[in-house]
Amino acid sequence: MPNAWSLIGQVEAQVNDDDTVNFYFKKEHHLMTVLEGGPYKYIGWMIVLDRWSNMRYPSFLRYIPFWIKINKLHAMYQKIGIVNSIGSKLGHVDEVLITEQIKTHLPEVWVKVDFDVDSTITLARSVEIMPNTPPVELEFKNTGLQKLCTTCGSFKHGYEVCPKGLSLPPQIG
Repeated sequence: MPNAWSLIGQVEAQVNDDDTVNFYFKKEHHLMTVLEGGPYKYIGWMIVLDRWSNMRYPSFLRYIPFWIKINKLHAMYQKIGIVNSIGSKLGHVDEVLITEQIKTHLPEVWVKVDFDVDSTITLARSVEIMPNTPPVELEFKNTGLQKLCTTCGSFKHGYEVCPKGLSLPPQIG
């Protein structure tokens, strides 16, 4: 990871018996830069980073902040409050970014979410945006995700070892 962070020689690592890794930063601002710059991947898998001083909190090593692009959201609903509400169904919203259309780019809607590692990734969802209106099918593109279980949506394991996949009845024909 020090190479990915461009901090070779500025951080030391110690692998623990429980498969966690302690990183020891020589300077506080290096740690802050790493924590703010996530999410990070190791061999395609998402990793969770936190300060050791947060170890006693229930949120320790539980959340990964990353950006999610919301596709198929009609322009009339592209408002910060509405996007915040939609994003809150995915996790704690840290930030909302709505870009306007320019000549070379279509408008985009992004939400930065602190995602709970025990939750499942949502790639599409029907969302009721306004009361008494039909739900809208939205797609969510999770930036930075490479490996996740396509059976259950977890990014803690692959589909080939999914406990839910193993319990599915075999298909006939």
